Amino acid sequence: MPIRFRNPLLEDAFLLLGGNVINAGCQLATTLMLASWLTAENWGGIAVIISYVLVLETLFSTKNWQLVSSHAYPYLERSPKRFSAHFGALFATELLSNLSATIVALSLLPIALGLMNVPNTFYVAGSIYSLSILFRFSGSAGAILRQSHRYAWQSIHAGSLGAARLVSVAVTLTKSHDPAVILTCLAVIESIWHIGLSAAAAVTLKQKGVILRDVTQNTFRRLRHQNWKLVLTSHCTNLLKVATRELDVLFISAFTTPEIAGVIKVYKSILRALLILSDPLANAAFPRFIKFQKAHNPIRKTTSLLRKLIAAGTIIATLSLGILSTMIYVFWSDYTPLPSPLGSGYFLGYAIGIWVAVACFSLPPANLSLKRYDFALKLNIFLAATYLIALTFLTPLFGATGAGWTFAMTQTLGAIAYFLSFKNIARQDEPTVGA
Repeated sequence: MPIRFRNPLLEDAFLLLGGNVINAGCQLATTLMLASWLTAENWGGIAVIISYVLVLETLFSTKNWQLVSSHAYPYLERSPKRFSAHFGALFATELLSNLSATIVALSLLPIALGLMNVPNTFYVAGSIYSLSILFRFSGSAGAILRQSHRYAWQSIHAGSLGAARLVSVAVTLTKSHDPAVILTCLAVIESIWHIGLSAAAAVTLKQKGVILRDVTQNTFRRLRHQNWKLVLTSHCTNLLKVATRELDVLFISAFTTPEIAGVIKVYKSILRALLILSDPLANAAFPRFIKFQKAHNPIRKTTSLLRKLIAAGTIIATLSLGILSTMIYVFWSDYTPLPSPLGSGYFLGYAIGIWVAVACFSLPPANLSLKRYDFALKLNIFLAATYLIALTFLTPLFGATGAGWTFAMTQTLGAIAYFLSFKNIARQDEPTVGA
């Protein structure tokens, strides 16, 4: 029997990893450039506005990539029209929710600036960047490309986005330090690239025989018959993931100053860059988990892959955090005037949360592949409430440090809940497997 050296999952993950590494590296360089070149007030205001827009987008804009993968794409090969019906409803939901998120973000902006201690002079900059939510409808497109094994396309998209953002900001900074000009630059670049990803997905669907008219017809009727419980479950899963990424910056700005929030934004960007190592694996593993559901003993196959991915995630998390800490210790003072993260309680707490997130990256997609939406919905509501309550109490008491440890606590609780849940599922399946 010939020995197999190729692993398709790892190959797909590494394709995504290449683009994500470039994107994350360029994004981190962009963040450090802005923090170093701008005044503390201007960078703090920009950082708070970016976080505000991402939080509002997360709260009100649905990202249906998981549902496109599990509930629409399986119909593509055998019934393009049925696929078009499911995909059309999910894509329309994404577009309408983006419009709603944009309206809410613009309406609440004056109040938000006051609560977060940001001067009213940032209102124009905030309004411009809020409008970019309208064009962030590429979640469904990303699912189509991954399910169609167009990982190279998505990798090129991610890498080129990071490079374009870095170059455009560098050029802009040589002409102006006005926050409105800088955020306009970011909004235009990001919007163009989101539209580009959707165009790539449209080309892929056309090659597979999908007709645009079939996707767009009867949209309102399809929305009326949409399974909104599934949409809500998927949305809540993404809600916790992204809200915990940005919400603490707003709380820190509100209870301290935007200048401190700007420094925290830099620390957060450094740590979240480590997720480029686990996110590609999660995206590549999700289609594999879905395929197991058609196989014999799907629970056994799912839990077997989970064990391997958790072991890999633990190794990746430990090594990457160790290397990152060493690089910060050796090189930090040579490249930026900002205080070293290693002396920050926020950095330590957030690092623990990132370690848990990277080590356990496979748990949420495995759970959703089993269509355990009720469990995911209840868990994410609990975790979101816990995060918000802890953030509200700990940030005023301990400042940024309290926000960092709140993230660590929430990630740990989520991982424990998933572990116990899968252990219970495997135990219940044992008699069936034994038979």
